[in-house]
Amino acid sequence: MDSVISPAPSSRGDLFITELAFGFDPDVDIGAQPVFTADAEITSAAGAVAAITVTRDAVAQGYSGTYNVTLPAGWTLITTDLSFAAGGPAAKVIQFRVADDDYALFRNVTIQPMLSAGAGKTMTTRVNLGVSTPPNIVSLISPAYRSNLSGLVTLTVSAPGGYTTATAFYTHAPTAAKPNKHGYAAAIGPVSLNSQGLGTITIDMNDVPNGTSR
Repeated sequence: MDSVISPAPSSRGDLFITELAFGFDPDVDIGAQPVFTADAEITSAAGAVAAITVTRDAVAQGYSGTYNVTLPAGWTLITTDLSFAAGGPAAKVIQFRVADDDYALFRNVTIQPMLSAGAGKTMTTRVNLGVSTPPNIVSLISPAYRSNLSGLVTLTVSAPGGYTTATAFYTHAPTAAKPNKHGYAAAIGPVSLNSQGLGTITIDMNDVPNGTSR
């Protein structure tokens, strides 16, 4: 490091450095750094137990510390021992329970190794919760929303909560018997639902105003 000192200070107690220049010495080895890796993505569901595996490389296995785990609100950490020891196993499985009422498409879990020398890099794992329907709510499983549909189409619906049948209502195009230009409400069903609340409904999309529907 080179420095430039300004002209003599006004008093003996003052020293002014006006410029610093840092140089890189390729012959100086700062040493290999510990590397921790967590699952990038896992799949779970509301109310389920999930697990993330954190692994240490050879350098990181020479360190001891703990993992700082941050879960979404309402989730519960199951693993109580979050420590890792020098020379110990390279992998650590961290378990937690997803909140019973969490129906988001996905959530993020962060894990940060805490070493005696300082905090390591924070790792983020995406927990995919998939398509899940809250009890007493009806949702469309397939086809995907905003799909281009025409002709006979089978809709898969989910209605958990102990329901055994479902009826679908849609706007039918005007007919000679019901000529209102805005169409009329038509019903399909009831159809049976299985023990998981899943069922299928078939509709002729050509009966929907404008023929093809989005």
